[in-house]
Parts: sequence; structure tokens; C-alpha cells
Amino acid sequence: MGVGETNRNLNDMNKITTEYVRTEIEKFGYKLLSTCTKSKEKILVECDKRHKYFVTWNNFKYGQRCPRCYSENRVSSRRLTLKYLLTTIKTIGQKYYLLSKEYKNNTTKLKFLCPEKHIFYMSWASFKRGQRCPVCANNSRSKKQKTITLEYVQQYVKLFRYECFSNRYILSTKHLHLRCDKGHEIYISWSNFRKGHRCRYCSLINRTKYKNDIERESYHNYKEYIDKLTNENFCKYYYSINPKELKRAYKHYHIDHIYSIMNGFKNNIPAKVIANPTNLQMLWYKDNISKKDNSDITIDELYLKYYKYLKELILNDESC
Repeated sequence: MGVGETNRNLNDMNKITTEYVRTEIEKFGYKLLSTCTKSKEKILVECDKRHKYFVTWNNFKYGQRCPRCYSENRVSSRRLTLKYLLTTIKTIGQKYYLLSKEYKNNTTKLKFLCPEKHIFYMSWASFKRGQRCPVCANNSRSKKQKTITLEYVQQYVKLFRYECFSNRYILSTKHLHLRCDKGHEIYISWSNFRKGHRCRYCSLINRTKYKNDIERESYHNYKEYIDKLTNENFCKYYYSINPKELKRAYKHYHIDHIYSIMNGFKNNIPAKVIANPTNLQMLWYKDNISKKDNSDITIDELYLKYYKYLKELILNDESC
């Protein structure tokens, strides 16, 4: 027997027929609804629940079955029952009771009774994550706040060289009257102080590299006036400064001074020059933060743009 004849006989043995596939599929309670001559050809199959779907003979042979049945089995295996919820609640170690008589899904609110006899409503998803009675949670927070005394606050701020001049402590969100070791008096909540917030004047001095109060106060007034003029010009020349109508917010776009306020202060440049619309641009907040006090143009370029702006302003007034 030649090599060619042997290959032909092997092909005949491996050839797939519709009858063969139908017989094999019926062994699993499925029906073949189309013909099949190739292992990678899609065939129409019906499962024992009369769901019809397409699959290749190769995939069926290796275990791929009805996707709809598979999906339904997964959902039914995950579906919780009211009995399961009641059993789970008993195992948490606290006397919580489920008062609801029906369970729909884990996002629908259920009625609970806590050990302190407070009735509250909460989804099973929230309860499973560890959330409990909101009334008890508020009470425990209030007790914790009451344990903090004014004496404790005074001793704590002393560790950071601060003095407390408040006569009483009310809540962690109420402002306390403090004075830092540089003599600056501030009002700050106990909550913010515990988080690490400190004297804003010292922070400004350190950030601007000015080591005395006179320079710090001068810079603060200069910047405050520029911010006022900037906001006025932004409203007046909105479409010129922000033609794309970008959202202005803390974590979106900022109004950036192309020639920075800090450099303007150091070089005694008038506030109206720094705040003029030709020196304003919209900048993504991360880029603006990373820019810090750097300028993108020189003083000469700043004044050239400013004089051009004034010239156009005069021409427009004359045309009117």
C-alpha cells in the first residue's frame, strides 16, 4: 500500500458526518438541528430545556454546553434565601434580629432590630460589610467626643508648641482658639488639628520663603487684590480666556497667571498688569500645582502683551 492511499484511508476514518455528531449529541440529551461536516463549523443545537444555541462540534466534544442553562444555574446558586440570612445573623455574636418577612435582593432595604431595641433599615449588602445600627453608631461617637476634655486638648496642643485660649471644648468640628509658637492666633477645629493642619500664616511664610510678618502680610494683600481683579476679568473676558468653556474647579481647571503672582510681587509689578486677561490661561489643576511660582514668560513679554491689550481696549472705546 502506498503512502497516498494510506493518507486517504486515514482521512476517511476521521471524516465527520451529521449522523455521527447527532448520535453523540443525543447521548447528553441534546438535539442536533443542522448538518455537520467539519469540527470547527458552527452547528445549531437544542438542549434538554429547549434552549437553542450555536456551538462547534469541537467545543461541544470538550464539554461546552448550553450557555443559558449555565447562566441560570450560576444565578440560582448565588440566590440567597431569607432562611440563609436569619442563620447568618445568628452567627455574628450580637443579638440582631431580622424583622422583614421577604428578601428580594442584597440592595433592597431590610428591617432590623439591634441589641438596644432600635429599629433601622439597611440593605443586606451593607449589613454584610459590617455596618450596623446607625443610632448606636451616633451614640458611641457622642460618648467618644464627651470623653475629650478641654484639659486634654490644651495638653495635646502644647506638644506642638501651641497654646489654647478657648474656654471650653464642645465638638471636634467646632473651632478652637490657638496660638502658634510664632505668635500667630488662629481658629481651627480639633478634628483638623489632629489630622495635621497647623497655622496657615506659618505655612504661607514657609511656602513663600518670607521669614517676617511684614513681608508675609504685604504678599497676602497683593495676592488678594490680584485674585479679586482676576475674577473680575475672568467674568468680563470669559470667552477670550476660556474659549473651550472648561470647567473651573479645584480638581479640574484653574486660572493660571502666565507670569506668576510671586514673581510679580518680587519685581514690584502692578497688580492690574498681573491680572490682565492676556496673562490669564486655563490650566489643568495638576499642571498648575506642579508649576508652583514659576513664570512661563519674561517681564518684557508680560508688558508687551499688556500694552497690546491696552491698545485694543482704547481702539474699541474709540470705535464705540
